[in-house]
Amino acid sequence: MKKLLFLLLPIFAFSQTNFKKMDSIQFVQTVDQLVKDTGRNYQLVTNRSDDDVDNLKYENVQDKKDILLIKYGTYMDGENNDLEIKGVKKWRISSIYGKYLALFQLWKKYADPKADAEVLSEKMYKSINNFSMSRYDYDGHWRFSF
Repeated sequence: MKKLLFLLLPIFAFSQTNFKKMDSIQFVQTVDQLVKDTGRNYQLVTNRSDDDVDNLKYENVQDKKDILLIKYGTYMDGENNDLEIKGVKKWRISSIYGKYLALFQLWKKYADPKADAEVLSEKMYKSINNFSMSRYDYDGHWRFSF
């Protein structure tokens, strides 16, 4: 039993990830894990010509039209200008945009393990705890928000 708990500890620790308060290392690890959890072969697009700097754009290697967009922001945790306290830089992920079936894998892992893909797609919106999933357009794109 102790071995089982020891093996499950990393899974439980990650499932409790706070997507709103991460250091730079946690941010990179979390983004990598989220991309892997989609079950698709996404690759980071680094040669972008757009001006939207607060997101990471991933492209499916097998289907260039399949895009995953991770919206994030940074802030100074504990900052207090009146007391001249600089704070510590933290990262937060606010939402992920992409194809429904890719995002559904994230929804199922982080929000609702018992979710049914067909039922959620028909509802077009669902919210549980701090997570929400909603249709973004009628071309199969959705938004998963934290």
